[in-house]
Amino acid sequence: MKTDKKYLPVDIYKMFDISKSTLFRWEEEEGFPLLKRGDNGERHYTQKHIRWIGEKKITRLKRQYQLASKSEDLERMEEILALLTKYKVLYLEDKTGLEELQHRKYSAETIKEFLYKAAEYDPSDPAFKQIISAIYKQTIE
Repeated sequence: MKTDKKYLPVDIYKMFDISKSTLFRWEEEEGFPLLKRGDNGERHYTQKHIRWIGEKKITRLKRQYQLASKSEDLERMEEILALLTKYKVLYLEDKTGLEELQHRKYSAETIKEFLYKAAEYDPSDPAFKQIISAIYKQTIE
């Protein structure tokens, strides 16, 4: 009989860079998979929980990205896009695309998002140049 790998709360905090209180609050939300406990009462998370938490983290990052784009904070947008890519690859798509992440390359979807954002600017605008530069650096490294 195959058993799922079990993760402890500390593993989840580190994986998703979230606090203990955030994790426990998310456990109370509708849709959170039933949580089993060990003999000593310690929480045990499985891959099903990892996927749920990953989706929650991605939703949270998307909201942060929207706020950053409204303030035109390109550095923060780039940081959030990198985190979104990381969480999508590692926790939602399992191993698909890990090579891309290990080489720190943006996915085609991420580059597409950058290009859409760049299209909002005049080519002489420094913001346009910054976006194109970020894409260029990722594609040649």
